[in-house]
Amino acid sequence: MVIVKKKSVGKPLAIKLISGVYFLATFVLVILALLCFFGSAVLSNISPDVANQFSMLKSIGSGAFIFSGIMFLVMAIAGFFVGLGLFKLQNWARIVALVFACLGLISSASYIFRGDLMSIISLVINGAIGYYLYLNKKTVAVFKK
Repeated sequence: MVIVKKKSVGKPLAIKLISGVYFLATFVLVILALLCFFGSAVLSNISPDVANQFSMLKSIGSGAFIFSGIMFLVMAIAGFFVGLGLFKLQNWARIVALVFACLGLISSASYIFRGDLMSIISLVINGAIGYYLYLNKKTVAVFKK
């Protein structure tokens, strides 16, 4: 009796890279959250003499830093699970990453029209993610299994 194995399709390199981008973004967002929490602690303990020099930061208040830190943590958690889902080839993660890529394309394009040419990098990255997750037939086929 001859056993014939199905040819298994490996994980495309593009998927590994995209999930790596999500894991890197998660790391950066956690660092930003920690900086916000640290900034709120510093701001709440600032002396009145120093507060006069940094009146803009004092007027923002430490609550804004805490809120920003929480938002960065929420985005980090979402990014981690999307990256993990992409790595495990789960179709829901592909759809969520596509939505994020489309939002990133719109955001990058608006910043480019305002004159921020550094947003071209973000435009290229989000465009590549969108291409591989939506238009590349091999990549889409891997998620459909």
